[in-house]
Amino acid sequence: MKKQYLLFILLNAFSLFAAAQNYWTGIGGDGLWGTGTNWTTGVPLNTDNVVIDNLHGAAGNFNVTLPSGVVTTTVSTLQITPTAGNLITLLLPSTNTAQPGLTVTGAGDCFIINDGGTFRNSSTAASASFSLTGTFRINNGGKYWHSSTAVILTSTMTKLSTAVGTEYGIFEIDKIGGISLLTGLGGSTFGTLAFSAVSNGGTRTYSGSSTSDLTIRGDFLVNTGVTYNCGLEGNIVIAGNLTINGTINWGPSVGPTKRSFLFNGTSNQIISGSGTLTLGADFRNIEVTAGATVFLNKSISLPNAGNSVVINADGNLQTNTSNIISGVGTFTQNSKGLLGIVSPTGITAAPTASGPIQTTTRNFSSGGKYEYNGAVAQFTGDGVPSSVGNLIINNSMNETVTLTNSINIDNELSLQKGFLTTTSLSFPTLRDTTTISSSNSDYFNYGVSNIGWKNSFINGPMNYDISTTSKKWFTTGKISGTDTLFAPVALDKFNTTPATYTSEYFPAAHFDFANLQNPPLHGISELEFWNINCSALATPDKDAKVTLTWRPHSKVGDGNPVNDAAALADLAIAHYYDDGNGNKWRLDDNNPVFIPTGSPADYGFISTSSHFTSTFTTPAFTLGTKSIFNILPVRFLHFNATRQGKNINIQWQTKEEQGIDHYDVEKSMDGIIFKKIVSTKALNNYTLNNYIATDLLPNNDSSFYRLKITDAQHKSIFSNIIKVNAGKTNAIIIYPNPVTDELRVNLPASESRYTISIVNTSGQIVKTITSATQNLIVNVTSLTKGTYFLYIHNDLGIFSQQFTKH
Repeated sequence: MKKQYLLFILLNAFSLFAAAQNYWTGIGGDGLWGTGTNWTTGVPLNTDNVVIDNLHGAAGNFNVTLPSGVVTTTVSTLQITPTAGNLITLLLPSTNTAQPGLTVTGAGDCFIINDGGTFRNSSTAASASFSLTGTFRINNGGKYWHSSTAVILTSTMTKLSTAVGTEYGIFEIDKIGGISLLTGLGGSTFGTLAFSAVSNGGTRTYSGSSTSDLTIRGDFLVNTGVTYNCGLEGNIVIAGNLTINGTINWGPSVGPTKRSFLFNGTSNQIISGSGTLTLGADFRNIEVTAGATVFLNKSISLPNAGNSVVINADGNLQTNTSNIISGVGTFTQNSKGLLGIVSPTGITAAPTASGPIQTTTRNFSSGGKYEYNGAVAQFTGDGVPSSVGNLIINNSMNETVTLTNSINIDNELSLQKGFLTTTSLSFPTLRDTTTISSSNSDYFNYGVSNIGWKNSFINGPMNYDISTTSKKWFTTGKISGTDTLFAPVALDKFNTTPATYTSEYFPAAHFDFANLQNPPLHGISELEFWNINCSALATPDKDAKVTLTWRPHSKVGDGNPVNDAAALADLAIAHYYDDGNGNKWRLDDNNPVFIPTGSPADYGFISTSSHFTSTFTTPAFTLGTKSIFNILPVRFLHFNATRQGKNINIQWQTKEEQGIDHYDVEKSMDGIIFKKIVSTKALNNYTLNNYIATDLLPNNDSSFYRLKITDAQHKSIFSNIIKVNAGKTNAIIIYPNPVTDELRVNLPASESRYTISIVNTSGQIVKTITSATQNLIVNVTSLTKGTYFLYIHNDLGIFSQQFTKH
């Protein structure tokens, strides 16, 4: 019985001994593995579970050096676990030539390197300098540094952990000696993989091939002085960054598939570095896979026709202004793939030395997503297809993105930052199913969202294909002078017959603003109007309820609660159309009920309770009032500035002034910073008022002028800005007059487009054109004989000339 008990004691003692934990203390002070006083239980035995950390006497950063000579160190398990902020390195020295110099025999994760820990293998053994039977786990922040002459065992690499928390554990290959064959890379999974040349005097060549994929869950770094001759016929799959400061020559053999860089990270990935990437004829693709976002911070050359850069569905490739994709290869953007564009010139359809994509073949997808996210003004470029899935305006400096060609937006228009500038020749068309996404607008408080906002809207005309009776918002606005005015409108279509509507906002008076049906209208806005028209032919197919918006620029209220309540109650939507008695501003559909929502002196919108039935034959709509509580504190009839000798005369004409205190004439050299030059007391006559001021010291260059109008409550608004060019007048010259077929029009120089309307004596617009040039020819052959008025307006103001057609 005593013998059995003694045997039991011995067996348990052996078991405890076999499972012993041995911790580094560093008390020996020499940093050597073989010094017994550096350990809690003496020099580790081959059955020990060894832990090197900072918790057992060794503080701060330190190194532990394994034995030299033909000595093999064997342990059961090994952990390097610094406390936060400390660095611990275990070194297998170059003086060790054993094969192997370190063996770890335990099962499972038998060798673990934690954050701040490094195992540097500098053995000069001919082969097999390090071996283990279980799994080599390098946790994030840990590092294995292979600076040995020995080969890297395939078994070591294939047993790297794929567990969460090992994505950025570093495996650095820094071999000493001649050309290194890395035949075991294919089929391996790494955290971060780095090729270095530090231990070889600064230069190093690696090569290898395989038919299996090389998977890198962290970063792939080819450091300075390294040449990696890659013959992989599998893919290199990267979830982190690709940094090339050395050289990668990827020349795979012919194969049916693979031979591609696949970027598949769930966080942003970057391609960067000052080194060289050379691709062979049988290299296939650099692919951005679904869910990945890749930032191209390095130029990519595709020297062969079989080379491609591919954005797969739901992949995201972000370009910049410094780096391009070029060569005779192909750029392909698949449907739902997103291309981020920083270039001021956008993307182009044909090879050119402009923009981020300059490959010989370019496949921009009609179902793709296009994000303009530069920091300067941009053009979309002619490479954008006529139809796109998504258009994203996200200019970080809130600059304009000018549409080069007309496009259809099938899925989403995303307005984050910046303005989409359009023209009558280049405009977007939203489909019936297209959604708008944006930050919350100033109308959000009144139940309206995702319609654009003050920092991102369409600056110009836009189309909307509508085949539903649900409300559709047009995200319109205008950048004019120093103002950025977000002025959305909405339509509720009468029926589900498809029709295309066009809308554009103008922050200025309509050319015929004084011609209104009074009563019921008492006045209309002289600060803004919208053109809304429709392509449908049949009358009922055009009919729709209209919603207009207002903003502080609109001056719906004056801040006096009594006046604001009356102004809101009498607010209406005025429509410029012909009811059979000539064009006039009228209340459409026989005086409908109007429903205003919002604060009069702030933001709001107004809707009609019934469908407008005048079929949008004439497009102009604006805010109107049915009482003396006008939308404006003053009605402008005319504002202009002309050069008279050495001076410049500023003239303006008003009507129905109420509660105006004074006018300040302000002048600017750049159209941005204005200073007062003259102040004039208001006449406050309800009938016609004529004012004139003189600038005795005009600039040698162009001058800009505006009026600051201040009321009795010391609240101010500004007029539109007019420009006078050096040595030139702002007169409009037309000839010949009378005219038979071609009317020649000379316009003042301006940086904005002109809108020219020809109106007959009945007030009907018979012809409308736009022009960005000073000199144009207007064909009037189709006009009947008689008298006409030529109305011209842009940022310089509103001008008119009368002519006769023979």
